[in-house]
Amino acid sequence: MDGPGKSGEKPGSIADHMKEIIANEARGYAERIVDTVREPLIVLDADLKVISANKSFYRTFKVDPRKTQGRFIYDLGNRQWNIPELRLLLEKILPRKKTFENFEIEHDFEAIGKKTMVLNARRLDTVQMILLAIEDITERKKFEEAELIRVAAERYRDVFELAPDGMITADMKGVITSCNAAFVKLMGYPKDEIVGKHFSKLPTFSAKDRPEYAKIVSSVLRGEKPGAPPEITWTRKDGSPCFGDISLSLMKKGQSVSGIQAIVRDITWRKKAEEGIRLFSYAVASAFDCFFLADLKGNITYANESACTTFGYTAEEFLKLNIHHLDADQKATKEIMQDVQANGNWSGEVINIKKNKENFPCILSAFIIKDEKGNPKGAMGILRDITERKQAEESLKTSEKRFRMIFEYAPDAYYLNDMRGNFIDGNIAAEELTGYKRDELVGKSFLKLKLLPAGQIPRAAALLARNAVGHSTGPDEFKLLRRGGTEVPVEIRTYPVEIEGKKIVLGIAHDITASKRLEEDANRRSEDLAKSNEELARKAEEFERFNRLSVGRELKMIELKKRIAELEEGLRRGGGNE
Repeated sequence: MDGPGKSGEKPGSIADHMKEIIANEARGYAERIVDTVREPLIVLDADLKVISANKSFYRTFKVDPRKTQGRFIYDLGNRQWNIPELRLLLEKILPRKKTFENFEIEHDFEAIGKKTMVLNARRLDTVQMILLAIEDITERKKFEEAELIRVAAERYRDVFELAPDGMITADMKGVITSCNAAFVKLMGYPKDEIVGKHFSKLPTFSAKDRPEYAKIVSSVLRGEKPGAPPEITWTRKDGSPCFGDISLSLMKKGQSVSGIQAIVRDITWRKKAEEGIRLFSYAVASAFDCFFLADLKGNITYANESACTTFGYTAEEFLKLNIHHLDADQKATKEIMQDVQANGNWSGEVINIKKNKENFPCILSAFIIKDEKGNPKGAMGILRDITERKQAEESLKTSEKRFRMIFEYAPDAYYLNDMRGNFIDGNIAAEELTGYKRDELVGKSFLKLKLLPAGQIPRAAALLARNAVGHSTGPDEFKLLRRGGTEVPVEIRTYPVEIEGKKIVLGIAHDITASKRLEEDANRRSEDLAKSNEELARKAEEFERFNRLSVGRELKMIELKKRIAELEEGLRRGGGNE
């Protein structure tokens, strides 16, 4: 047996050997742990050679362990792992950073096909190793892509069905395969009378137009690019004529053409508008509002009949006037003209002057008229006399003042509060009833002011809740606590109202102190009357009893007298017989 130092080992080598044994055991332990991980996991050395990989890696990527360990990762599986993105991560990013996470790559493997993977790596400097975890998310990505396709299809169906323009699809033979609600509405025929028919056989199209429409569709199917959307005409089922323009495009499934899609935009309104242009001059001439045309210097070139009636000038006299002759405020007229020329339009109130020098208020809308190239050529003004509206506004202001007076000097306490019970306003009677001045009430709630006893607060809150949903309440009796603690019986009615778009409550509190006193007096008198009635009833009963006794004695006396008379009569008869 060799003694110490005879083996040629340096001092401390036994300890180093023990450390190596422990390290190998730890590595083995770590490898056993790695083998239990569900995701593919591979351990590389500093030179990017495979130290080990777990079972999931071999199973997922179908590689042989004997052809894996000790080889460069890029050489694995016939160099299938020579992936540019992986080289970038391992050679460029990981040396600068200890980790990279959730890096998604896509690669087509010979043995297992196309895979989408998420890579996570960590550099372990203490043991000069790299831990690379690979998560196969191929199926998840397929599901997500399928879900995206499904959502896209649903969105297309939604867009197709809800589109404002009419839409149809047809196969390569021209047979309609689908149509949306807008197309059904445009045609006036139910869907089952449209789908399944050749587009040229639709009953909406006239026989003379069908060849032309077939020619347009055929050119698109041949791949020819259409020019401007052609116009089409049709007749709805109810017989009404319609006009539209149609945009055609090919539908593709993959690389092949599967059919054609048509979008029909209803331009009936435009056709009618074109027809309406002919009536524009008449409409302007007979309009209720005043219409003016002027050149860029403000010289009037046209005035309609309403303008003549309103201002008192003839059409010929207007042609000799400038617009500043119609405005009472010359300075304002100059500013309006400058604004119109600078911004293209102006709208607001003005004071105009009639031929008889009478001023009157108007609403004016002025616009710059431009030619096809956008160059200003003149101005148009539309003016409306608002004298009656102004009078109505003044009348409204007067009514508001009257209402305020009624509110302010009403004999009952009138108050306004928000839906939280905070006072907004109150009249003189409210001040007198509560003992608080208006500025002391406003902004505070009946709770803060302690206007109600604690026992009545829940009932008041319930009434406020009814106001919040639009219900009026009352009359409801409460005991109001005035400043100083005096109790006052009141009868309260509430009405939810809306002022300037804000929901608030109008409350009316009526002091019923006097009526309560009258009620108490009436109750007292009623009690006294009841007692008197009871006494009278007792007396009447006694009288009735006495009366019955008296009548009984009278009847007995009458019966006795009758018997005596009968006896006397019998005696007389007996004496006569003797």
